[in-house]
Amino acid sequence: MKAKFKRSYVTGNPESPDIFQLIYHVDVSVVDDDGSELPGLMTFIFDVVSPRWIEKYLKTSQIMLGRHFIIARDANLDLVDEKLSDYVNTFTGETADEIDRQLEKLGRSDNMEGLPVPVRHFL
Repeated sequence: MKAKFKRSYVTGNPESPDIFQLIYHVDVSVVDDDGSELPGLMTFIFDVVSPRWIEKYLKTSQIMLGRHFIIARDANLDLVDEKLSDYVNTFTGETADEIDRQLEKLGRSDNMEGLPVPVRHFL
């Protein structure tokens, strides 16, 4: 089985072209070995931030702990999508759950109850 990047959407507005923190949502499906997509999608969320945004953050805080974020020079969302699609499509596993666990390294699951497994939502 393998992961398949489906789509993304972004919330947030850049302060400027080079100072931004955007919340990025990625929908991923799982394809079985015969090429059939399994029902449902997994959604993962992470931040896309600029180096200048990090600089601004560090002016008010001495330390930044980071997980589930990507650093991008500018808010070129087409480029972010292209890189994410290439990356997500490399994930494989014996089961959909195994792929879910790998994808959790990319972003936190969009699970309002805070459960440790990604949400599968059906369209």
